[in-house]
Amino acid sequence: RGARAGYSRSAPARSCGGGRYPQLSALGDDAQHRRVDREGRGKARLPFPRQSQRPAIPRRAQPVALAAARKHGRPQPAADMMAASYFKSFELPVVILRPFNTYGPRQSERAVISTIIRQALDPNLDAFHLGSLDPKRDFCFVKDTAEAFILCAELEDAHLGEIFNAGTGHMFSIGDLVETVCAVAKCNKPVIEEDQRKRPTASEVLALQADFSKFQSASGWQPATKLDEGITQTITWWQNHISKVRPGSGYIT
Repeated sequence: RGARAGYSRSAPARSCGGGRYPQLSALGDDAQHRRVDREGRGKARLPFPRQSQRPAIPRRAQPVALAAARKHGRPQPAADMMAASYFKSFELPVVILRPFNTYGPRQSERAVISTIIRQALDPNLDAFHLGSLDPKRDFCFVKDTAEAFILCAELEDAHLGEIFNAGTGHMFSIGDLVETVCAVAKCNKPVIEEDQRKRPTASEVLALQADFSKFQSASGWQPATKLDEGITQTITWWQNHISKVRPGSGYIT
């Protein structure tokens, strides 16, 4: 997921509660100096005027449905609620940005686009070994996601405490990704759908699409990279690093 709320397979409790809590607590002690964008792998911070130098932050409730169908998604709404709690209780200047599936160069093979590209380029693999090809996701190139974080950190104070989505507004299935990668990499390998790579039916989310209109209205942000352009840039990076992967179809990291 592209970007996750600090989830760790080895220590999910620490990465969710223990990971966010100390950060927010430390900033809460000096809330007038910092602004926080809540996202597990990147925090943008800007100077913030002291309490005596700024007007009171308007407190407003924003109804947001927080639900996680998969265990890997549960730290995300938990981190959102924790960050929002510090804003409401201690006036910690917080803006929450929810980036959808981020991809691009240097990304681990735990992400689907990276593992598809690696398997396409790896001469030791004669087929793609994947899970279900049906789920659809909204994939956002890393440069666009990074720009979203910068603009989020620069938002006016009127947006403190709000939640924004960052995505392209377009969905592509895993099967679509395979076709796009094969077209760019000039690869013609068959696809083997392995049951052990599939998520349980009850926990799989078949379609995720971002509505980023609120964030666009607030910041002017607009994703600029089309899927085939982003995949082309990512393939170029992988072509220079394919020799460093481990043998077989396992993860590089």
